[in-house]
Amino acid sequence: MQAVVVALVVVAGSTAMAMTVYVTPEGTGDVPTIQVGLNECAPGDTILVAEGIYFENLTWTNTENLTLISEAGRAETVIDGGGVGAVITIATGVDETTRIEGFTITNGSAVTGGGIHIKAGSSPTIVDNVITANVSNDGGGGIGVSDSAPMITGNEISLNYTHDIGGGIGLRNSNATVVGNTITGNTVSFGVSTGGGIGVSDGAPVIRDNMIMNNDGGGSAGGIGVVEGADPTVVGNTITDNVGYAGGGIMVQESTGRYNLNTICDNLATNIGGGALLWTSKAEFTYNLVCGNTAVQINGGGGLSIINEDSSLVDHCIITNNVAQNEQGGGIQCQRETGPIISNCVIADNNGWGIYCNQNDGAPYPIGGNPLVIHCNIYNNDLGGLCNADGRVQVSARENWWGAESGPFHPTLNFMGMGNQVSDWVDFVPWEIAPLPELSDAEPQGTPPRFALAQNYPNPFNPQTTISFSLGREGRAEVGVFDVSGRRVTVLADRTFTAGTHTLTWNGCDAQGRAVPSGTYVVRLETESDVQSRKVMLIR
Repeated sequence: MQAVVVALVVVAGSTAMAMTVYVTPEGTGDVPTIQVGLNECAPGDTILVAEGIYFENLTWTNTENLTLISEAGRAETVIDGGGVGAVITIATGVDETTRIEGFTITNGSAVTGGGIHIKAGSSPTIVDNVITANVSNDGGGGIGVSDSAPMITGNEISLNYTHDIGGGIGLRNSNATVVGNTITGNTVSFGVSTGGGIGVSDGAPVIRDNMIMNNDGGGSAGGIGVVEGADPTVVGNTITDNVGYAGGGIMVQESTGRYNLNTICDNLATNIGGGALLWTSKAEFTYNLVCGNTAVQINGGGGLSIINEDSSLVDHCIITNNVAQNEQGGGIQCQRETGPIISNCVIADNNGWGIYCNQNDGAPYPIGGNPLVIHCNIYNNDLGGLCNADGRVQVSARENWWGAESGPFHPTLNFMGMGNQVSDWVDFVPWEIAPLPELSDAEPQGTPPRFALAQNYPNPFNPQTTISFSLGREGRAEVGVFDVSGRRVTVLADRTFTAGTHTLTWNGCDAQGRAVPSGTYVVRLETESDVQSRKVMLIR
């Protein structure tokens, strides 16, 4: 039997003995099961779990500052819920000093939170686990959170399923922090459900620097679904290869929030909003890369669809190579009483129209808002730059670059224009006679930029990948590539950068120009005061 390890812990002026309690699959440790360890431990104690498979459904106690951690790591230490309930339920209001680390959590089946259910004001830290193949009925196939604010970081959340909201993670009235996770292959059923990867209903969570890939949103959003008055901050995520009926990458419905510095690429909407859908919402959608997304059916919006709202801001985004199969808004579609501000964006190389506005959309909606398109680079879109299909509304599109000094082509108002075409009912004068500054040289408007390293795109990659980062102030920054052992492979940049967003390219070679083998590498952004890293995968 493993000896009990003790240590002195000072709590509120008193001295307590903190213990490490050892658990084995055979029940030969200090306690027979993980649950007994939870029941018997005191604040500051650690339950150390040996390698193996544990068939338990754990109910957390109200003891603060407990650590449940594996000895051999998450691949070797499995907690199996046996398909008869949530694997772990936390409903005692514990704070962030409660920690669960280093497990595979699987085969849970519950009303909410098949893998882990967190509720009743609880705020545990969930770090470095594999949460896979769990099922729930009412949200959160992998992790379900209600009225709580956990820290969820560094986990792999995959192949989970729910009938309602959040195949991977479901957040209801939650101020959770979800950072640095890989969320892939999760599903919600077709219907009123939303958020194959992450579903958010009410609350103001922070969702940052996650990899959200290959999730199925059923009847709604594939990657992230935001509904019912939620106000999240969604920053620096890579949202790729997801599929949903409305909003392949992101859907924001009757909600607000900030959606900044995300990579939203190669997602599919079987109806509307291939990259993102803003529906009856007031959102800040800025500094995003929206590329290679597709909307299949009649409603369009290959890159971005905006419906029934009048105050969203779409600013400093790159919206390119998106497809609307009906050719209505390969880049952006504005529909039904919509008056967003679209500013400082690149809208280029999309199929159909770069921007397509149809305020009526064949339905008895009243005259809608007046979209404002200003200071954008709009060029090389298949059918033209901007089409307004509703003569009741004038679209203001002024001071944009249309791909030529002569301005956009219009058959009567500017028939000598060599740039992307505009339709009737568009106020396009004056236009720019030279391209506007590249986004990497521009500074965000309103709030200052922050220090951030975005996930590379594409990932996995071959032969090269793009790395984007932002700095809150001018200064020296080094961007290097390392192998998993920590050996430096190459330096992509080591110089002074201005404040704002910048992009670099890595071609999969080392500092001597030699191709490196397939595998996982780490890109690290380092300044005098901050460091941030991202894993990238090269496939030869």
